[in-house]
Amino acid sequence: MFGRVAQALIRRYPDLCIDCLVPESRRGEPGLSELRQSPSIRWHAGLSEEQIRELYGNASALLLPMNDSGANTAVVTALAMGLPVITTDTGGIRDYGGNSVFPVVPNDADQEMIDLTLKYLADDHWRAQVGAECRSFAERNLAWPIVARQHVEFYEKVSQ
Repeated sequence: MFGRVAQALIRRYPDLCIDCLVPESRRGEPGLSELRQSPSIRWHAGLSEEQIRELYGNASALLLPMNDSGANTAVVTALAMGLPVITTDTGGIRDYGGNSVFPVVPNDADQEMIDLTLKYLADDHWRAQVGAECRSFAERNLAWPIVARQHVEFYEKVSQ
């Protein structure tokens, strides 16, 4: 889905730059291999935590369609940085605020993902508002002191 959506976005906006954080060993997979020679794609791999934060800090949104999701560091990092997430309504994404803090699209709904991405790109105010809501959600629900307390409470409960 990412490959299809990225190609459609690039066709519509040839000057669009998409940063892809993908290990080199995975770039030949279907959907990605078609993007390998595109001048609109900047490939990244093996980045340090600081480099990832810089990459996310310069981004307009995180485009991450998924077939399934449990714990997802990319989504948590984006939320913590106030970066809107563009993803599919699958797996545990609703636990991260999907469909309540930020909109999600059905899996394989390419046009809906394209439309959502274009809305973020066209409306700076809305993008900033969703980003602020993402950051607030992360502070309220995903901060280490909160998560650590939840773990302690869980283990106390099950050990009784």
